[in-house]
Amino acid sequence: MAGILDVKLVLRRMVPFLCKKAVEVAAALDYLDGKTTGNEFQKVLLQEVKEGNRERIGRLADLPWTRPEGLRRAIMFTTTVPRRRHKLTKVEEDSLVEQYLKGSIGQRRLANANGLSHAVVRRALARRGLAAKPR
Repeated sequence: MAGILDVKLVLRRMVPFLCKKAVEVAAALDYLDGKTTGNEFQKVLLQEVKEGNRERIGRLADLPWTRPEGLRRAIMFTTTVPRRRHKLTKVEEDSLVEQYLKGSIGQRRLANANGLSHAVVRRALARRGLAAKPR
């Protein structure tokens, strides 16, 4: 099965042959089709546990949305502004190289002290042919 459509197809084809799990599969299909919320789906599973048709369920999560709405919300929270690489000016790069060569400070500490990422400092030093100091 390659995706959610395949899962739904298999579940729909299984329903006529199920006895104990028919209620759970119907609830799963309702959730996948966006007819019920995640909390309603979990209630069905809990009821099946109480009736002895299911041994247990995992941790419960608060899912007050239907699956499509939950996916929309997840995308809204996970999309970010495209990352931009920090471009150092010549003066900034010279200052980093000077600090690196003067002291016995490593790249990570140098990055933290200057409010930069380690990768920015590493690239700046690499452009000058400077390798990481041994630990």
